[in-house]
Order: sequence, then C-alpha cells, then structure tokens
Amino acid sequence: MHVERERIDFPPSNEIFKNENSAITKQFSEDGCHEYLKDQLDVQKRKARESHVTDDSNKSSFHSDFPSILVAPDDDGFLSPSGFVQCCIIRDPKLQSARYTMSFQRKGLQDKAAIVAIKQSNTRTSNYHFFDVSRRDEDCNIEFKLNKKAGNYIGKLRRDETKRSAYSLFNSKDSKEQSAAFLYHVPSWISQWREGQPPRRVTAILPTLDPKNYSKSCQITNENKMIDSFENGCGSSEVLVMETREPSYEGGQYRLNFGGRVTTPSVKNMQLVGDDGKLLVQFGRVGENRFHLDYRSPFNGYQAFALAITQFDL
Repeated sequence: MHVERERIDFPPSNEIFKNENSAITKQFSEDGCHEYLKDQLDVQKRKARESHVTDDSNKSSFHSDFPSILVAPDDDGFLSPSGFVQCCIIRDPKLQSARYTMSFQRKGLQDKAAIVAIKQSNTRTSNYHFFDVSRRDEDCNIEFKLNKKAGNYIGKLRRDETKRSAYSLFNSKDSKEQSAAFLYHVPSWISQWREGQPPRRVTAILPTLDPKNYSKSCQITNENKMIDSFENGCGSSEVLVMETREPSYEGGQYRLNFGGRVTTPSVKNMQLVGDDGKLLVQFGRVGENRFHLDYRSPFNGYQAFALAITQFDL
C-alpha cells in the first residue's frame, strides 16, 4: 500500500526569510534552507533538554509520585506500608564498565529509573560516578549523556587508597564535600580460615540533616574526614552512625528477616540499624542481576544506593 508522505516545499533560491523574533533577514539558497531547518531542529532539541535539566539547587526535583533522591524521606506518602522507600537495582553484566541502575518502586505504578552508577576505568582505586536520570522523560524520548558536563552528575563513590575497606561518597560541588562514608570490618585471613567467612559488617556514617531533610554541611564533611573523626571519636554530634544488624545462625546458615523483599541467599544481603535498633536500610538479591533496596530517613536515595554499590565492589 502506498502511503503518501508529508511533502516539505523548500523555497527557491535567493528568497528572503524573516526571523519572527527579530528584524534580521537572511537570504538562503536551497542548500542554505536545509542548514536553516537543521539549526532550528538543534535549537528545539537543546531547549527540550534544558527544560528537563535544572540548576544545582533543583537537582533533586523529581516526579511528584516519587521522592527526591537527595532528600531524606519523611512520612509524606512516598513510604511503603512497611515504612520504607522501596527500590530495585539492576546490574548490567553486558557492558565493559560495571553499570547499575536504581529505580523507585510504588504499588500501582511503573518502576521509575532514578540514579545510574558507572564504575570508572583506569583509576588507582575503585571509583563510581553517579548520575541523576530521574528527569529523563520517556514520553519525549529524551536521553541524557552520562558525564560530568551533561548537568546530571550528582557525585562519586571512591574507595580509600590506604584503608581498602573504607569508602567515601562525595557530592558534585567543586569542593567535593563528603555526603557519607562506609567502613567495612574485615576479619583477618587467619580468622576466616579458622572460622569461615562471616557475614559482612559495615558502619555507615552520614551527616546530620537540616530542617528540610538535606544533608547538613559541617567542618568534618568539608574536610573529608568523616572516617577519621569516627575512628578518633571526634565530631559525634555532627554525624549519624549506623551498623549492620547481626544475623541469627540457624541450621548452618545466617538468617535475616527481610519481610519477603529478599528471596535469594547472598553474602551481599544486609540490614542496617540505628542506635535504637530501628531498621533503616535493607538490601539483598532477588535474581541473578536484580536486587532490592529499601531505605528511610536519615538516608536519602543517593546515600542508600551508594551503600549498596559498596557491596558489589568488595
């Protein structure tokens, strides 16, 4: 069946076109008109991208059905009946550089991609860059480049060069201010040989929150000394400390109750609790390359996702 395509008539050579927004006129040949239309298409694409990419002060803006990735959630309707923001993490095994995508989950809604983490190559230590993809509009089929210059870079996770069991999370500011730190407690090889490999234990260190539930800047975060301050017992009033929940040992296996959110045994499965024993984060495997992540305040989505990434890097 023949389908007549829309015909575009180009003006003859030397016809004068007037710009509607100015008094400037241009003279085009037929080839020049092609260039003009191409330029106008590029302008429209750029405006569409700019309408989705805002400045740093609004970087955490997101679809109204989902929480902001840089704000610790409160009881504002985003929490599941269990009291958590529920997420899914997909690991892409096909790419040369490790890539992970975190999506928000809400009952009755399609999963919404929020953050992508990409492991950087040719670095002295493990280094992951994080990108905000929550403002990508699937309906308009607009894709963002995942690099620091594209306006969607939100920070990086770096493994310490000297303390190999420590990770620091930074925001996207030029000063590279710390947003969190994670310290793993690794037993000696002799202990592992004698007693077997125990469950992973990690301490998460976060800045306190401001009245709007953003991470609060302080001297410790500005100087990137969250881990040193924790180990030296300094600055405890400026940070929040969470520890992994010890699993029970039953029938020759370590067990944790994830409320049905984690279905597959894995050394990566973990839960973090506060000083009062309240469960704040849980993460675990549900498929070969699929994992569930649940979190609540004082964690925001960026911090919780970074904690999960450290489990892949060990």
